[in-house]
Amino acid sequence: MGIDERKMLGRKIREYREGLDLTREELAVAIGNGSKQYVSSIENGAKNVTIDVLCRIASSLKVRVGDLITFQVEILSPPGGGIASCMPGRP
Repeated sequence: MGIDERKMLGRKIREYREGLDLTREELAVAIGNGSKQYVSSIENGAKNVTIDVLCRIASSLKVRVGDLITFQVEILSPPGGGIASCMPGRP
């Protein structure tokens, strides 16, 4: 997972956590890691997470793993350009 994907994942985790009015410390305890710094590093995109941790985070936030790893990306292209023109290696 690249840095951009980690940051997007972190943002989604933060949004869901804040939506449940959970602190970072409360989420850390719920996932079995009592360190709010650990959760902070995940939310800031500085730390890769294992699928096991991702499953525990999703469960704690009452969402599916897919909800956390599905990212909406809007690509604005110039007139006449489609999504293919924004993809590397594509004409």
